[in-house]
Amino acid sequence: MSVGKKIASLCLVSLVILAATAVVIEGTTRRLTDIVQQFNRQREFRNGLDAVWFLNLDAGAGVRRYVITGNDRDLDHYRSVSGTIGQVIQGVSELAAGSHAARPAQLKEIESLIQQRLALLEQIVTAQSEQGFDTARRLLAAGNEKDINDTIRQKIAEIVEDEDRAADAQSADARVTTATARSAVRIAMALALLFLSALGYATATRIARPMHLLAAAARRVGRGELDQAVVVNSNDEVGVLSVAFNQMTTNLRTLMATLTSTNVALEAEILERKQAQAEIHQLNAELNQRATQLEEANKELESFSYSVSHDLRAPLRHVQGYVELLERVTEGKLPEKAGRYLRTITDASIEMGQLIDDLLEFSRTGRAEMQATAVALDSLLQDSIRDLEMATQGRTIVWEIAPLPHVMGDPAMLRQVLANLVGNAVKYSRQRDPAQIAIGCAGEENGRAILFVRDNGAGFDMKYVDRLFGVFQRLHRAEEFEGTGIGLATVRRIITRHGGRVWAEATPNEGATFYFTVKLVAG
Repeated sequence: MSVGKKIASLCLVSLVILAATAVVIEGTTRRLTDIVQQFNRQREFRNGLDAVWFLNLDAGAGVRRYVITGNDRDLDHYRSVSGTIGQVIQGVSELAAGSHAARPAQLKEIESLIQQRLALLEQIVTAQSEQGFDTARRLLAAGNEKDINDTIRQKIAEIVEDEDRAADAQSADARVTTATARSAVRIAMALALLFLSALGYATATRIARPMHLLAAAARRVGRGELDQAVVVNSNDEVGVLSVAFNQMTTNLRTLMATLTSTNVALEAEILERKQAQAEIHQLNAELNQRATQLEEANKELESFSYSVSHDLRAPLRHVQGYVELLERVTEGKLPEKAGRYLRTITDASIEMGQLIDDLLEFSRTGRAEMQATAVALDSLLQDSIRDLEMATQGRTIVWEIAPLPHVMGDPAMLRQVLANLVGNAVKYSRQRDPAQIAIGCAGEENGRAILFVRDNGAGFDMKYVDRLFGVFQRLHRAEEFEGTGIGLATVRRIITRHGGRVWAEATPNEGATFYFTVKLVAG
């Protein structure tokens, strides 16, 4: 075989080796590019999961701050956060689509749990705004939303753990791919050096120097010096070989740059995860602090109740006792005006004592444990009407009482609801002759009976309806109708504890209708 053919054969073998190396490098580059793209998608997905979790925590923290402080800015913050969670989950679901078969169902379950927790938080917000701090605190202390929050955290942790395993597998795949590419390149370089050495030995001086340059550059590449380029000004096989070599080193540099970028991204992701864990620890510490503050507030409320029940009653008894003594001592000696003053003091003391009793009853209504059983409302209603015999004596009242359903609830509490509503109807219709009072059921609402008490009495202006169920809120002067303004607040608290709602409709001087809902007995 002639030298030319030997050279041609050696060049052909070298080109085949370099071409195969270029194919390996190209395939490795594509594989690493796919890994980087998949890693970026995973990182966006993880960031979205973290955002969902942080928004979920922020919503709960906002409600707790609102319950503690009553500040509307905390409530506005909670509204903003709760409105954003759904959009973020939708974005995370789009990132997960097609990448993992089970992921959409997992995200749907997490979204459902978050909606359940937001519903519980909304109940707490409603309790705070409509019933006060005590009820909202008890709803928080019940722990229902915390249990759901723990489940959410567990579900997210499972997805995160799965994603971490996938990321570890990708990292391992990248390392194996890189190692395989480096081994293939080194093997190819070794083979290429072997054939190039033979080619240099067999070729003339014109070919030997370029081949020597290629061999030296290949050795440096083998040591990891990838910024190598061989300049050969010829169009023969040596020139083609040098172009292929230069292309190979260019691909290797691109590959190494991709690997370096991937490593940097991995380090940044690890740092972000550490920062996220630190933020979670900080949030947990803040939640523990809020819980301590709530416990202290509860102790202050208990102390206040004790003060009302003991410290305020004693001075009132002293006032009433000394007024009675003063009336007996000065009987017939004081002017009429002075006697009227003493009677005013006595009436005010009695009124204040009733106010304290009503306030304590309102407080006990919120703290008392409910005994839910099947309740016959007809029987409770008749008891309430009999208790009003003194108030209805000498009056003409037309009673329209329809059969009432059996409901689930606490009998004592529901009796108090009927007593307050029927008592109000009797009181505010005293100027009507005849007075008309109707009691019945207006249908159902989500498995709950809609009950009503209607009268043709004084009524009220609907623009003040928001004040109707607040403590100490009265829409009529004390000179017109007696009362402390706590009865309807007690009704609202009891019905809310039964999971229902209460509302009213009225027209001034044409009467009022009060509605409330209670769960029907199943079957």
